[in-house]
Amino acid sequence: CLPLAGRRRWPVLCFAVVSIGFALDQLRGYHSLAGIALPITLLSVASHLEHHRRATAIAASVAYVPLAVALHRLGPGEPPGEFVTFYLAVALAWGVGSWVRHTRALEAERRRRVAE
Repeated sequence: CLPLAGRRRWPVLCFAVVSIGFALDQLRGYHSLAGIALPITLLSVASHLEHHRRATAIAASVAYVPLAVALHRLGPGEPPGEFVTFYLAVALAWGVGSWVRHTRALEAERRRRVAE
């Protein structure tokens, strides 16, 4: 969870470190509370990343596929629907972050117009 301290300044680095930690957590079978950092990081990266947001989302989606396959092989036979449900929940966190970014931009534009 320590990388969350820099999530506004270095959102992609924070997301990468937390994602690697989450993957190791899941693959090793620890399943600790540190997994809560993933949705927080996704929300932050979607709301604070200035450039390459779409490429980051695509890269994260592509990276999830081998993780899901590895977890399916290691686990007790989780149905693929559970991996899809998890992906949709994580995508929701990204969507909330994008919405936050959009509303901040609208508010900044509104304040600029009021100032004029």
